[in-house]
Parts: sequence; C-alpha cells; structure tokens
Amino acid sequence: MCTCHIGTTAARLDASWWRINCRSKALGTLLHSASRPLFAGERSWPRRLAAEPLPARCCGVAKRASAAGRPSTGDARTCLRLVQSESARILARAVPSRLSNPRIPTTITYLLAAAALVVAFFAPGLPPLPAPWLGGSLLPESLQLADARASAGVFSLILACWIFHYLRRAFEAAFIAHYKRARPIIESVGAPVHYGLFAVWVGWALRPDHGYVPPALALVVAGAAIFVAGEVGNFVCHLKLRNLRPDGGSHHVIPRGFLFEYVSCPHYFFEIASWVGFFLMTATTPVAAFLAATLITLFARANQAHRRYLEEFDGDEGREKYPTSRKALIPFVF
Repeated sequence: MCTCHIGTTAARLDASWWRINCRSKALGTLLHSASRPLFAGERSWPRRLAAEPLPARCCGVAKRASAAGRPSTGDARTCLRLVQSESARILARAVPSRLSNPRIPTTITYLLAAAALVVAFFAPGLPPLPAPWLGGSLLPESLQLADARASAGVFSLILACWIFHYLRRAFEAAFIAHYKRARPIIESVGAPVHYGLFAVWVGWALRPDHGYVPPALALVVAGAAIFVAGEVGNFVCHLKLRNLRPDGGSHHVIPRGFLFEYVSCPHYFFEIASWVGFFLMTATTPVAAFLAATLITLFARANQAHRRYLEEFDGDEGREKYPTSRKALIPFVF
C-alpha cells in the first residue's frame, strides 16, 4: 500500500508550491511535472503542517498516471485538492481557532434567531426605532392592509413563518446536515450575532404599536405561498444532499434528481425564494436588508460550489463529467 506524506521545507514554501513525498515514484513525478504551472503564485497555503498520511485515493491517482505513462493536469488537481482538504483537517484538529464540529453552535444559532424576533416583537415598553426609515412599511398606503380585523391574523402568520423557518433549520442542523469541515471560531461567534441582530431588528420593526402596517392581503397570501414553496424545496434538497453520503463520508458526488438537474445549488435557490416570500409578506426595511445580504452570500457560495463541481468532475482520466447544462443557482440563467 502506498503511504503518502506532506513534505514542507522553507525553499518550497518560498517558491509557493508544494511537493508531496510519496513512496510511490509515480506521485512524486506527477506533482513535480504538473503541479508547478497549476499552482504557481499561490501563497495562501499554511506554513506549518505535521506529516500526515493522505487519503488512499491520492495514491490511486498516482498509479493511474504511472500506468498512462504521463502526468495528468486533472490528476494533479485532484491530488492537490486532497492535500488542501487534508491540510484543513489537520489544522482543524491541531489549531484551537477552529471548532471540530459546528453542529451544536449552528443549532443554537437558529434557535436564537427564532427566539430573538419573538422577544423583540412582544417585549413591553420597547421604544420605537431611532429613525423612521429603520422600520415601518416600505409600501405606499394604497398597498397596505386596509382591513384592521385581518391584521391580527397577518401578524400571526408572519411570526409563524419566521419561527417555522428557524426551527426547521435548527432541526436540519441537529439531525440532517453533514458537516465536512471544521468551522472557524470567529464564524461560529459571528453567525449568532448576525442572525440575532437581524431577528431583533425585524421583530422591532414589525411591532404594530410602533405604527407598522402589513402589506395588502393579496401580497401577504402571495408571499406566504412563495415562502412555503421555498421551505419545502429547501428541506427536500437538504435530504437529497444528506442521502448522497449515507455513510457520512466526505467524498464528493454529483447530485441527481429534483432541481439538481438544472442548478448546482437548488437549496440556495429555495432559501432565496423563502426570503423573497417573507419580504412580500412584510415589506419592511430590515427584511429587505436581510434579503440583500442573503442574495450576496448565496450567489457567491453557489458560484464557488459550481466551479468546484466543474473542476473536480472534468471527465478526464475516467472521471465523471459534470453536466455542462447546469447553472449555478437560477435555472437557465445563472
């Protein structure tokens, strides 16, 4: 069996590329010939790593390249991607700036977001927001709810949608999600602050005693329908992603079925749909700001994930070919 180790020296770090020391001559030849032009100028690698065995797949790649009689650019990418993944795992275990399992803090974050809005909405004696533009409706009076008798039901629906979303996310974080990487502590601290502050702001802005009036009933109903569709679709996508690796492994698999046939990240698409629906139901400044932040974040993540799929499943050397017709986030568009 081939045993691979990460070798690090000052000269190699200064040259900004890595050589993997391997008892298999093929892997050394592979990386020496193919990795330098691919990763020249890369200076983001960690500077200290303990010697650790790489996944056996790396050795398999080397043997395949040796049998072919030439190093493959695709094989070099695969090996170095495994090095990066293994390096992240080593650092996550050795450096205390990362949490080895983000399941518990993520679950707590979503529960906090659900509770924070309820507290801000019902807290007695809470003064109005410092500036009028921080809350209230963004719609003209003609598009606001005119029937005061329906307002209690609309407010209950809005609160129920928010609470349901974050209870669902907490359930998924605790029992469905599979976390492949350790999460930096700063991210684990920043997430609850982000969600908690937005939840307080939304709950504060939606208070009827501060003059907030919901949108017209037609907008609320349309928004609720979009929200429900987004929630159902998001949950289905997370189940499908979980079932791709029932053994809990970290290997990548091309997702199939449902909206995965059209986009790489349909769970992000449905997440955006949920918040578009919630904005139609509320039409207030903090929800618009939260929707904008969600759009920016998920567009960037979807593009990154889509590029990673295309690079990893390039169809070379017997690897599966990723469907080129798929978009990153929005079917047929992006």
